Amino acid sequence: MTIQIGERHDGDGRTARAIRHIRGAGLTANILHRGPGGLKMDSYRGLDGTLLTVEDAYVDVYFTTAQIKALHGTPMILVPAPGVGYYLEFVHAWLMLDYATAGLTEADDNLQIVYGVAAAIVASQTIECTGFIDQVADTYTNALPTINMIATPAQLDNLALYLYNPNDEFGGTGGSVLRVRTHARAHQKLI
Repeated sequence: MTIQIGERHDGDGRTARAIRHIRGAGLTANILHRGPGGLKMDSYRGLDGTLLTVEDAYVDVYFTTAQIKALHGTPMILVPAPGVGYYLEFVHAWLMLDYATAGLTEADDNLQIVYGVAAAIVASQTIECTGFIDQVADTYTNALPTINMIATPAQLDNLALYLYNPNDEFGGTGGSVLRVRTHARAHQKLI
């Protein structure tokens, strides 16, 4: 993984402090922007008085047509693993089909955001692809967290979030790109 650290600006020339912004392609995520003084870490006390931390992360990645079509057999990373003793909370994602020359096709194929490449725990509600991935124009959709996700600590500890097609592979050709901005929180494991 290539890592570069810099500052993120709000568009008016001001530095946006305490925001972690990661940009990359597929499995190669690059940290491009970070506010001065490090990442935003909110702290709170657990029931036993232990100081725990939470980090907000906004991650931008994109996937080529070949990667989009292979999402069933090869899920692609959206947010890198946070480290041992931490787990990611999926908050929200924006997805944009950046249309190029020819449309993709789908038949009952949808997307999910999942924990780990094994896709054992689903983090998002189903991302409907009819009217999204099969469009011949730039098109947006969003992803929301699943309701009442239940998992063991081992199923979440130090696992990345992946984009996965649980049904079958998409068809079609063309040079469209899928751009995804994911908002996640890295939590220290509860003790």
